[in-house]
Amino acid sequence: MHDDQPLSQDARLAWFRHEIRNSLNLLTGSLKLLEMSELSTKQQKHLSMCRKAVERITATLASGETGYGDPERAREAATELKAFGHVSFLHKPFERSDLLRTVQLAGGARKTLRLLSADDVPEVGWLLESLLANSRCTVEFVPDGRAAVEKARTGQFDVLLLDLDMPVMDGRDAARAIREREKRDGRDPVPIVIVTGHRLEAALEGVDVPEPDDAVAPPPEVARLVPEFLANREKDVASLRELIEHGDFETIRTLGHRMKGTGRGYGFPRISEIGRRLEAAGTDKDAGRARAATDALDAFLERVRATRT
Repeated sequence: MHDDQPLSQDARLAWFRHEIRNSLNLLTGSLKLLEMSELSTKQQKHLSMCRKAVERITATLASGETGYGDPERAREAATELKAFGHVSFLHKPFERSDLLRTVQLAGGARKTLRLLSADDVPEVGWLLESLLANSRCTVEFVPDGRAAVEKARTGQFDVLLLDLDMPVMDGRDAARAIREREKRDGRDPVPIVIVTGHRLEAALEGVDVPEPDDAVAPPPEVARLVPEFLANREKDVASLRELIEHGDFETIRTLGHRMKGTGRGYGFPRISEIGRRLEAAGTDKDAGRARAATDALDAFLERVRATRT
């Protein structure tokens, strides 16, 4: 809460969720970086337990949200952002592979990428610096959207990372102002990546939301459990096809939610992403999207089988 004006109960709840989400995202990123360090098996196990606990809290927080304020506002925000052109989305919490893939897709085939990141949480900048270490990216940080608009005037950045929720000027308003100024100045639009922890899945249909790649990296302490995990996902494919046929969207939502929460922990970020899509399809009672996500899961498991045999 950045001023002395009284807030409604809904606004106060949204602010608390925003603050909790930012802290959880930082914890997730920091724990991931620690997991990449040279640690003992016992230390790795404790870190993995902490990370899974954070992910459960994040999932619980998300399950009580309806989106960016409300569903209608989410649709409006996503539609407006899509209309700006050259806009993609990065969802918190993200890992290094998600971040690099998103900015590289946005920035194109340049040898180096100059990034501008706007976020009101300073620790996000520290986390980005660590995640971008030894990459072909350099990054400069500003604390809000208005500062990003001013910095973008220089034309020295290849990709702009704008957090959706910021004081002074949020990511949506900053993106609008940047596009208006580019048009007035006759400059080509700089690719914008909107960084958000909100559940905008349904509102972002048709918007470029890069999926995680197929990289598989099971943590050492769960490697022996991976075959059973994958076998259960094979069973899920068969179950999902029956559930879609019978219109049991609540069970589809539940299965998707479980996959979303466990995939990354077993080293399969793609399964978490597909789980997210299934959960959203179940919530919206959308058989077409549920079928597409099920097909994606089946195809991914086939690729995994091919690499493990």
